Amino acid sequence: MYILYCHPSYDRKGGTLRPIARLLSHFYDVELRLYKGEKRGAYLGHNTLDHRVISKKMRRVVFVGGARPGDHGIPRKWKWNKVDHVVFISHFFRNIAKSRYKIRRSSVIHLIGGTPSDEKMVPVKPFVKSFNEIDEINFMICAKWNKRYFKRYMRHINLFNDIIQECYPNSKLHVLGKKITGEKAESGNIILYRKDFHGSTSFDVYNKSDIQLILTPFDTGPMTVNESMHYRVPFICGNNSAAQEFIDMVDGVCGDVVKIDPQIRTAKHCNKYQPMVNKKFYGRKLNDDLIMKSVHNIVKNYAKYVSWRWTDEFNYEVQAKKWMNILFG
Repeated sequence: MYILYCHPSYDRKGGTLRPIARLLSHFYDVELRLYKGEKRGAYLGHNTLDHRVISKKMRRVVFVGGARPGDHGIPRKWKWNKVDHVVFISHFFRNIAKSRYKIRRSSVIHLIGGTPSDEKMVPVKPFVKSFNEIDEINFMICAKWNKRYFKRYMRHINLFNDIIQECYPNSKLHVLGKKITGEKAESGNIILYRKDFHGSTSFDVYNKSDIQLILTPFDTGPMTVNESMHYRVPFICGNNSAAQEFIDMVDGVCGDVVKIDPQIRTAKHCNKYQPMVNKKFYGRKLNDDLIMKSVHNIVKNYAKYVSWRWTDEFNYEVQAKKWMNILFG
């Protein structure tokens, strides 16, 4: 049995380390424990190294999965080379970090939004080859970002109300998350899930959804792409993300990336655009025609977007093995 000491977020609903913990526990005999000052063993931290983890006999690994909005997408400054290994959520994010800091030992391990034992992984709805304009097409967005306006919550709502419903009048939009003051949701076709949704509600919504919209101006992952792949819900995602990395790693096509924002590649770009706090950036008018081109493409070629396959290099077990090699050697 392996014992892994973790940052508290490993057992937190919605926590970034939780899918890692579930994945390891599925394939290996790994016991996860909250770190309480132990001096031997393996430690997995989140975004920074816990200042208490100073023993050189402790294998110290930090998973860097996100950045605070005020840091404009750049990982916070800390002693990167005091750890044995840094694991990034994506190449997109690692490139930004390495453009700012000297990081000697690092890897990228893409997260997958669940485990293969999840009984609700396969959608319960019948397989659909394609849709037409009069079909009920279920769109979804994950809107847990209360007060994180840069996530373009209202832009998703307006796109659905003003354009998507014009093309597909029987479509519905499922919104996972909290309501924002001033929201103009039409209750007939927009369904809100305002309570805690990190459980059966989330499973049910993914399983009934056909397309997920993720029009973020910046995201180091995002986790919603991982979850879309886990439940085989084709996604449409903004270009400042790792979405293209996921598409490139599977056999087939699992979603579309739309170039709706100036490309961010380095820390200098992050400071220039400040994508999470600069309203002129995230609030700018988007190319709706480009977004709808992807919507129409997925609707007409739906079978293509749900029939992709995991590969020998990218699947649940391979990702778990990568983690075990880094954590335990």
